Amino acid sequence: DEERAKDYDLRREVINQTYQYALKQGDKNVYFIDGATIYPKEVRYDCTVDEAHPTELGFYYFAKKIYSILKKIGLN
Repeated sequence: DEERAKDYDLRREVINQTYQYALKQGDKNVYFIDGATIYPKEVRYDCTVDEAHPTELGFYYFAKKIYSILKKIGLN
């Protein structure tokens, strides 16, 4: 619903601002993974039980996204 979407957008913005602040302060070991980009749109509703808590498929996409970041920074 629209209210929930606004709340998520606000939370994402606060987290992104915190991330940007850390980068400006020189933190080179901080990473931002936008939760809105974890699930492919075509299977988005199959990835959660209640649009919040992941199913097995949701956890698969979480792992895939996090692994790609870890690989990029050399922690694989």
